[in-house]
Amino acid sequence: MANQEFITKQNDTKPLEATLRDEDGAIDLTGATVKFNMWNNQKVVKVSLGTVTIVSAPAGSVAYPFMAVDTDTVGTFRAEFQATMPDSTVVTFPHDGYIAIKIVDDIA
Repeated sequence: MANQEFITKQNDTKPLEATLRDEDGAIDLTGATVKFNMWNNQKVVKVSLGTVTIVSAPAGSVAYPFMAVDTDTVGTFRAEFQATMPDSTVVTFPHDGYIAIKIVDDIA
């Protein structure tokens, strides 16, 4: 999973969808649990261990369903997915950076 950017409007709840991958391709998430973390550039935590939906375990496909409270602050954030595999090992995605989350001010 290379670094990616997700742009949304303030208070929107569109899910962040991703495929968790490493250098060998998509990660099989069968039997795994996945959490979501997001913080701003000052390292103030916005989401800690948010519950992630595994859309397709064999394909490594996940979605984090944002709540309005997650996107109520305009700004740029960093995010990552944390997978606990069936053997209890923990792997963080992306391995080589973060997902850039940009929350843009809405009119209303």
